[in-house]
Amino acid sequence: MSDGHDEKKKAMIPPGGRAIAGTARPTAAPIGASGLGGIAGKPVIESSGVPIRGPEASSPSAAGAARGGRKRLVIIANRTGGQGKTLISHLIAMHSPSAMILSADKADEVTGRSKIGRFFDNVIEIGTGPTAAEVLTDPHKSLAFWDSVGDRAMTSDVVLDLGAQVVDSLIEWAGASDAGDLFKDTVEVTMIVPFMASSKAVTDAYEIVNKLAGLNSLVSKFVLVRNFADGDFREMDRRPEMDKLRSLAVDTDAARFMDLKNCPSHLLRRIEETHSRVDDVLKRSAGDLSQKFNMSIWDINRHLKLLRDWSEETRRGLQAFDVIIQSGEMTAELEVRA
Repeated sequence: MSDGHDEKKKAMIPPGGRAIAGTARPTAAPIGASGLGGIAGKPVIESSGVPIRGPEASSPSAAGAARGGRKRLVIIANRTGGQGKTLISHLIAMHSPSAMILSADKADEVTGRSKIGRFFDNVIEIGTGPTAAEVLTDPHKSLAFWDSVGDRAMTSDVVLDLGAQVVDSLIEWAGASDAGDLFKDTVEVTMIVPFMASSKAVTDAYEIVNKLAGLNSLVSKFVLVRNFADGDFREMDRRPEMDKLRSLAVDTDAARFMDLKNCPSHLLRRIEETHSRVDDVLKRSAGDLSQKFNMSIWDINRHLKLLRDWSEETRRGLQAFDVIIQSGEMTAELEVRA
């Protein structure tokens, strides 16, 4: 049976092109010289070819003015591990120096630090909440655990790195506490859900958006990040799981897809292995990094250029989607000392 809703979707999906939710438009030109949202250069994170709107046309400064002084709460999460959550948290935290960084994730037994906490010294480790035994004794504890996050979000800009095992607990708290009502004049919530070309990860992304979208306008914007680090999405884009997620994004009318392309520099793996910060590595000399990573200065210099280009393009993409908090404080061009 065909209805107006079906016709709306068809109008939004030009063959081979990308579209804006709720608006019929011709096939968009490839991202290139004009960049994303009017930003010069081709961002690494870009609006994808799926039928969903890309970044806002307004500038980040205009978006900030529209917030009317509300604080920002940017949450990065997926129920499936290994989807690039820590990398995206790393990039956003790196470009949001004034934001409070919270980690609700498992901590390393030796260091007592979560994954993101091993990259940034200023991460506040809040853990993963009460144990199952504690909840059996007092069921209210699982909800009260998140109250401190709500308190912080109402007084500070916050980036929250959310562990896979606590996503449902946060959603339950938000619903039981009617967080959308308490945040409506004070906090703007952005939910970033990264996923690779995995049926489970795409399904989990769908369930997270579906649950949060019904919570009294709690989330102002969903950013669904297709992470290409483990391969492309040519097959996944044709699967029913992805169709279901795209349809939900159209219905929600507050979701956008972004593509995070694979970093071509071998240094990113070294950075992750040594828990170094990308911006710190880009400020160091080839000689210093040669000793740190046990690579020749020639190899270092080649991969520094690749990393620098990827990092800058990624910053532009994140800024275009307005997920960086006070990005103007971050130097746009990172120089490497000779």
